[in-house]
Amino acid sequence: FFFFNDTATTEIYTEQIVGSVRCVQETVDNLYNLLIMIIMMNIVSGIIIDTFGQLRENTKKYDYDVDNICFMCGLDRETIDKASDTKNGFSYHVRVDHNVYNYLFYIAYIMNKAKTEFTGIESYVWEKIDKKDISWFPIYKALVIKNLQEKEESHQIVNSIEKVRAEQEDL
Repeated sequence: FFFFNDTATTEIYTEQIVGSVRCVQETVDNLYNLLIMIIMMNIVSGIIIDTFGQLRENTKKYDYDVDNICFMCGLDRETIDKASDTKNGFSYHVRVDHNVYNYLFYIAYIMNKAKTEFTGIESYVWEKIDKKDISWFPIYKALVIKNLQEKEESHQIVNSIEKVRAEQEDL
């Protein structure tokens, strides 16, 4: 009498079991998707952060080069400041001796001038520009360094002369 076959009750229990299994499955699926999304977002944000770090590093290198290396000759600030007699040797060198715009204007001047009116130097520079040869630029050359080398050579000559005089006096 207590055991009877009630299909309605069995269906209710079956639906509850299936519903709870479906609920657990949906929960696990949602947690899995959430976990995958978190991992993917971390990967993407890591790539973005790393890329911005590289851009910042490249910008620092660029700024350092602009502030400390002459664009025309490639000499660094320290070398030019040591060789210069003025207080702001590098700044003066970049603004006056190796002003980029002066070179640009000179190239424009040569490009717009008739070839028949070129001087010797202008012909030489025109040939170099035409061949896309940059050897006419003062790479690792500067008047300041030349003056320093001349001073060092003159000091060496004076020292040599003094050594010869001392040797002659000893004789």
